[in-house]
Amino acid sequence: MSTEAGRSMYRDVRNPQPTPLDAAALRRSAIARGRAMYRAARGSRDAREALLASAREDTETTPPAA
Repeated sequence: MSTEAGRSMYRDVRNPQPTPLDAAALRRSAIARGRAMYRAARGSRDAREALLASAREDTETTPPAA
């Protein structure tokens, strides 16, 4: 292993990249939704778009009949 390969592995472990946002995951998990809201508050356009998409999908579904 070269020195540069070791450094890149170290950087990957110490600085993991955030997982891609999924509208279905945002609907299922409050933790994922909270992380997306945190990123959106910090200015992430991808997070804002994912939250808007999940909000639109929630309003388009009809409630079950009683």
